[in-house]
Amino acid sequence: MSRNNGEIQPNYSRRPTICVSLDEESDNKLSTGLYYLMNSDDCVPDDRNVLQLFVSKKEDSKQFYLDQEPHKYYYIHPSVKRLLEKKSVGNKERTWHSNLQYILSTISVTIGLSNLWRFPWMCHKHGGGNFLFVYIFMAIFVAIPLAFMETGFGQCLRKGSLQIWRSVSPILGGLGLCTLCTAFMQFIYYNVVVSWCFTYFTKAFSYPLEWTTCPANASNCEVIGMPTYYWYNNVLVVPSDHDSFFNFSLKRVIMTVIPWFLVSFLVVKGIKGHWRISYFLAISPHLVLLIYFCRALVLPGSFSGIKYLFTPDFNNILYADIWIDAATQLLFSLFLGIGEYIPAAVHLPMKNNCLIDAYFLTIINCFNSLAAGITIFALIGVKSAVLSEQCLAVNASNTTCEIDHIIETSFSGYGITFITITEATSLFGSLSPLLSIMFFTIITLLGMSSMFNVFQCILLAVFDFKSLATFSKDSIAVTVTLLCAVCATMFTLSNTERTFQAFDEFAIVLPLALVTLKEVVVLMYIYGWKKLLKNFNFKPTVFNKIVMKYLTPVILTGCIVAKLVLSQISETKRDVHYSLTIYIIYFLVYITFILIHPAFLLVKTIKKKVLESKSQKSENNSIAIASL
Repeated sequence: MSRNNGEIQPNYSRRPTICVSLDEESDNKLSTGLYYLMNSDDCVPDDRNVLQLFVSKKEDSKQFYLDQEPHKYYYIHPSVKRLLEKKSVGNKERTWHSNLQYILSTISVTIGLSNLWRFPWMCHKHGGGNFLFVYIFMAIFVAIPLAFMETGFGQCLRKGSLQIWRSVSPILGGLGLCTLCTAFMQFIYYNVVVSWCFTYFTKAFSYPLEWTTCPANASNCEVIGMPTYYWYNNVLVVPSDHDSFFNFSLKRVIMTVIPWFLVSFLVVKGIKGHWRISYFLAISPHLVLLIYFCRALVLPGSFSGIKYLFTPDFNNILYADIWIDAATQLLFSLFLGIGEYIPAAVHLPMKNNCLIDAYFLTIINCFNSLAAGITIFALIGVKSAVLSEQCLAVNASNTTCEIDHIIETSFSGYGITFITITEATSLFGSLSPLLSIMFFTIITLLGMSSMFNVFQCILLAVFDFKSLATFSKDSIAVTVTLLCAVCATMFTLSNTERTFQAFDEFAIVLPLALVTLKEVVVLMYIYGWKKLLKNFNFKPTVFNKIVMKYLTPVILTGCIVAKLVLSQISETKRDVHYSLTIYIIYFLVYITFILIHPAFLLVKTIKKKVLESKSQKSENNSIAIASL
């Protein structure tokens, strides 16, 4: 080193070459002049994120501790520091502009098909008020604790949804794979529903609307109603033989492929102004629902439908399926258990109160679901009043003509939202085509948004695999899309009515509950409640601690065990009866989720043994050569 006017200058005749990593750790040290210096033998210079510099080691260099691992930091010459600051301008850690932006963007994510389509289906399936009572209970004791855990965990450790579990313990890498598999199945699941939305959306521009008039050759159309007939024959394309498992439909293939193509295109090309789109999707569904709700209120029967939604029957509330369906509906609509919140929370400030965020997001999500449920059940009540009048005109003393009985028995299945809305379009007269276009445009955009968000979770997890680091992100995105598209063809080659409901029950409900239970156990008992709280500026109450540490895992465990062993709903009460083939397929899904952790640990152990064996052989060869 030499001095020029009292300033230290690098000695270029004796300059050791050292790579300086420009990651978030080094960026955080810019203000102090301390940087993590790696040995030149262990790093590869890369113009995108690494800068080769010539620096000299200061004698009084200190040792700092990060993640309980000692790292050496060295003082860097001011001229070199200016180069670093210049290089790191576009490499700073991304953060949310405000907590409000994070909340609004997350709310836009959680408003989707699960609120508008799945919640009314679950409510009607389990008796309206029965499900709503259990739903509120699960929101308090399951959804809020899990939302807090995932957000707080990502906010503290600041890692991706795959890497974060390995940072707790190397053997927990299998949990990250479980969340990836859950997201993968949800992606396929959403694709099927979006394909139905596209079917209605493409026909909403026709006049007259296809679901308003029965075709001439349809014998049972007048009996079941044209919207129901259209749902089964034009959307699901149910075969004449309802027991048939295989049922290929080219129309369903086309409607299934379109969403895949659009999602892949949006991921590769990117979305400009996506914040504005998110805010639009957070507001517009409520405006459309408000129009339908106001129209239903002025018609007879609407309050009967709303009353059915809010009236519980405590005699049937202990059915196991109600409890696990209520829990998974919340997990599903909040995107918990698939790695949505962990990467988003990475960019939150450490002082952020994620417990308040968890309460707020869950309450908003429940409000969205309830708004959709009230509107759909008001429309169901209107249709039931019409059917009740027709029934009483034939037989005035028939008890089955009561409106409550019709609400309970005349509507069922996962097509209840689509059938009810298409029924309601006739209530608007000449405005029916406009309202149909508005509703099915919104629900299609919400479905695409849900698919896009789940796909982002998958890609963020896949990008964490070091073995895929050499491939471009676009090629990985297209490959994952094609893989999912191939898997989704099972719904176009089979009887959708049977396959979809079986997929919901066996590949969505239980795997999601299993993954979230694993997350709770890891965070509360392996990572530790006290260790998690050390990173926060706030202190949760004793009630929060009791719920998160004891009640949430017990409730999830009870739901899973009851679903597997003690389910009280008999086979005769199912909407669809499953074949042995379907049971075998989804039994394999369960086995996969159970064996992911042991398989991951086995592979890791074998890999470690192989590396140790190679290292031992190398040492033996070195000793043998040295002895010669």
